Amino acid sequence: DAPLFATSYVIVRDGSTLDNSISPGLQMYVDSTASVGPHLYQINAGNVCTLSQPDTTSGERLGPPELPTGFTVSVDSCNGIHLRWNDTATEDFFVVLRDGISQDTLVSGNTEFDDLTVDAGVDYNYCVYGINECGDGPDVCANGMRAETPPQVLGLTVTTDLCDGALLVWQDLDGELFYHIYRD
Repeated sequence: DAPLFATSYVIVRDGSTLDNSISPGLQMYVDSTASVGPHLYQINAGNVCTLSQPDTTSGERLGPPELPTGFTVSVDSCNGIHLRWNDTATEDFFVVLRDGISQDTLVSGNTEFDDLTVDAGVDYNYCVYGINECGDGPDVCANGMRAETPPQVLGLTVTTDLCDGALLVWQDLDGELFYHIYRD
């Protein structure tokens, strides 16, 4: 009597049967319904008698990069706008957008970007997202602004009739952080 060989294969993922009628001539199976993350797989050979003992292994379905965290955008730099975020470890590249337009594509591990081409006093919207072979990850967005040079101080007057010093008076500006006063 000739021994009975496998007439089909049964594929199991995480304890649930995916397919129980795989032809014996096939040597691969694409699990397109697996969720992103790790899974435990088993394959059994079957014939009219029974199923074989399973061969078991683990595998993981990759997904697009995760959301970058810790995203900050400067609002007080005099030279431009500085962006910083945390690495997701699942991206191949980061894309930096300003007002919806790509500004740069950075290789994995680069988590800072300086935009030195912006106008002072204009509010810009920045977004960053990771990309890998599985697609684009979600973006994180925030607004930033390059600090403006304050306007000229006007109305400076100096008293000339004090014995113990000179009194300087000027018009107050909105949004100034400090004044420099020079003599001679």
